[in-house]
Amino acid sequence: TGPLIWGGDFNTWSKAKLDYLKQVTKKLKLEPVPFETTFIKKFRGYPLDHIFYRGLKLLNYRCENLPEASDHNPLLASFGPLES
Repeated sequence: TGPLIWGGDFNTWSKAKLDYLKQVTKKLKLEPVPFETTFIKKFRGYPLDHIFYRGLKLLNYRCENLPEASDHNPLLASFGPLES
């Protein structure tokens, strides 16, 4: 229960892995940050990195294109409290 941010390299490089992640996030009532997938690193056509959240307001988000920095591009998101 309560606010949660869950993100990282989930290695979702197959439909089965991505489907399992979707099942887990649905059970935890998490919403995906809707990144444009242009700069998110992919393997076999599937995005590897994700951020999910619940109980917070998504304020802004982006994926940086920094191929020289790592084998993954940074995903950035900022959140605020839900308005009551």
